[in-house]
Amino acid sequence: MMSTRDKRALTIAGMAAALFLLLAFGVFPMWDRWQAERANLAVRERTLLKYRDAVATRGLRKTEGSTLEARLRDAEAGLLTGETPAIASAELRELIQQLAAEHAIEVRSSQFLPVKPLGDDYWQVPLGLQLQGRMDSLVSFLKACGAGSKFLSVTQLSIMSSANKEKLLTVNLTVAAILRREAAGPGRQQ
Repeated sequence: MMSTRDKRALTIAGMAAALFLLLAFGVFPMWDRWQAERANLAVRERTLLKYRDAVATRGLRKTEGSTLEARLRDAEAGLLTGETPAIASAELRELIQQLAAEHAIEVRSSQFLPVKPLGDDYWQVPLGLQLQGRMDSLVSFLKACGAGSKFLSVTQLSIMSSANKEKLLTVNLTVAAILRREAAGPGRQQ
């Protein structure tokens, strides 16, 4: 039989084991989780502030998006409108012939060149030209190309003078315009 002293020692040992188990598997893990959450508090606070800022500026972002879409529509008004790259090339040639006629420039030849992709949404539609005219007329023609309703760019330019009384210049150039791929239909190319 166990003495009172042994019973007391066994009770104390059981309580010490229970206390050890409570601390090892209950209190200390909870303390560690609490410390980890406390350490992440600053990160969570920054995340919360970031989300609050995003929500607060949502209306501004919608307004900016609408403004950018309107600017894109305005800019795309200067693009060619042909349904295919071939039709857009013909549109470009007609536009150049009109500009040349307005500035007393003779279009000696024009050559349709292959379209080139510009990213995923656009094509560059180039047109090779040989023009002849006086220097002042050619300068005003080039200025009109840059200032017209359609966005035109001169991608190549070569000027030759001829020894004649009229002081005419012969200009070889490539003029390019932009066509939106949607306008040309899905998958169509020249």
